[in-house]
This record gives sequence, C-alpha cells and structure tokens, in this order.
Amino acid sequence: MELLRTTRLLLRPWAEPDLPAFFDLYSRDDVMRWLGPLALTDLDNAPSQAVAARLGMRDEGTTDRWFGLTSRQFRTTFAAGGNAA
Repeated sequence: MELLRTTRLLLRPWAEPDLPAFFDLYSRDDVMRWLGPLALTDLDNAPSQAVAARLGMRDEGTTDRWFGLTSRQFRTTFAAGGNAA
C-alpha cells in the first residue's frame, strides 16, 4: 500500500525485504542521535512535536505498538493527492 508518491519519493509501510536497509539505517549514529532514546522515551518531546506539525502531521498520543517501546505516534493530516486523511 502506498502512502505517498512523488517523482523522487515513495512512502509505504515497512516490508520484510526492507530489514537489511532498516538495520543499516538504525545502526548509524547520525540517524539515532535524532531517533534515539530521547525521541522515543521523552513523551512530551516538544521539538519532535514541532517538526511533526511543520510536516503536516497531528499528534495522536502515545503507543506501545512500534518496536516494543512507548513512543508518540504522529499521523499525516493529508493523503496522497492533497485530500485530508
């Protein structure tokens, strides 16, 4: 299922064939400094919420759904084609 497509980008859910790229990406210090424990466990992380708002995302509160960690969940407020989700 595609979430969003542009001429240079395709957003879609993770799939099993993506695991090597996922582990490569999340093993990099320059990535994890933005996505590491502070971003995942500081549940009132104002900088993350500000970035999400600028990207057109809404804060849906906390969830334990991803990676077995409690984190904030954000959802896009627009769908592909510019319609509200």
